[in-house]
Amino acid sequence: GIDTAEMAARCPAEAAQAEASALALQGWLSRGPFRITTRLDEPTDRYGRTLAIVKRDRPDGSEDRLADWMLREGGARGY
Repeated sequence: GIDTAEMAARCPAEAAQAEASALALQGWLSRGPFRITTRLDEPTDRYGRTLAIVKRDRPDGSEDRLADWMLREGGARGY
């Protein structure tokens, strides 16, 4: 449900945003254990990219979803 800048973008601004988003993603992933669940209903998008849900459990039992975090931090836009 999110769209992010492309690393191989021709536009310098988009390429810079993609680099910043990739660094933020690495930071999120490095914070601790997470789960990746591929989608059974729609395993790939129209470009053949794998669609998945990435999340971790918080100490209070709630979920910290990567897509929600990327949207809040400005590294992605809603799809």
